[in-house]
Amino acid sequence: MLKEIKLSFQREIHPLVKDHSIPDSLVINHDQTPLTYVSVSSNTLAPKGAKVIGVSGTKDKRQITGNFAVTLSGEFLPVQIIYQGKTKRCEPKFKFPSSFHVTHTHNHWSNTLTSVQFFEKILLPHIESVRASINSPEQKALLISDVFRAQHTQTL
Repeated sequence: MLKEIKLSFQREIHPLVKDHSIPDSLVINHDQTPLTYVSVSSNTLAPKGAKVIGVSGTKDKRQITGNFAVTLSGEFLPVQIIYQGKTKRCEPKFKFPSSFHVTHTHNHWSNTLTSVQFFEKILLPHIESVRASINSPEQKALLISDVFRAQHTQTL
């Protein structure tokens, strides 16, 4: 069954790429994933032979959402990181690379607004940069994403 799904997907994507001569750097796959940022592992490191090893923090399940994109050529695009909170104060003071997009929502989940921001701040700059480098401002790109409802609105 999985093999059939994979073949069906490839049959749909390949003609689009071929018909529009889309370069590998403009075939982009992206998805969001929850990331635990406080270790909740039940494993720990200790000196060899230690008799007592304490493990703490196994109940803490705080998460952020990472929105990752990669091109068919293997290039990872900058990441969108979504924290949980109502104001910018919930975002860390840590200095992320300037190409990253760090934002927040009340529950750290992606929504229509963060999806639009991802397009504007991560995807479109990449697409425009590739178009400029190949001197083809009208070159089509192909974005592969899941069916998450926030990505399939009139706004996008």
